[in-house]
This record gives sequence, structure tokens and C-alpha cells, in this order.
Amino acid sequence: SWYDFTVKAPSSAWTRQELHNQVVSVEKELRERAIAGDFSPEKLEELKQKMSPRPDLTEEDHALAAKYGWGRLHPGIDPDDDDDDE
Repeated sequence: SWYDFTVKAPSSAWTRQELHNQVVSVEKELRERAIAGDFSPEKLEELKQKMSPRPDLTEEDHALAAKYGWGRLHPGIDPDDDDDDE
């Protein structure tokens, strides 16, 4: 009717298959980089030293980032940590 101003929702930018292919591609690339040694402790430490906060962030943004750990690299899995519930 004349008073219906709803807008038809656009179709997704990606299909499910395209999104799946993108995720698989990223996983494959990360796996290949890990095998090649791109994520060694030395290289991760170097990356941490090079990382700097964005210049447009406020003091409040920095405080929240420190509080919640945003922007930190994941420390990885502790090899001594057993997930077994035995």
C-alpha cells in the first residue's frame, strides 16, 4: 500500500560458499605460515615490540583495552595444560 515504506533487504555480500572458501583459505595460509616458522617465539616477541596503539584512541579507549586485553596477542596454549577431565 502507499504508506508501506519498508526497504527490501539487500542480498548478502557473500554467499555461504564464498564465506566458507575465505575461511578455509585463511586457515590454510596460517597453517602454512606456522609450518614455515612464522610464529616462532622470537618472531612473536619482535611483533609485540613493533605493535603500537592507534593514534586516534582516547585515554578511555586505552584504559578499556588494558582492562579487557584488547589488542594483545594470544599467549598460545600451555603445553603443560591438560584439558582432560580425568
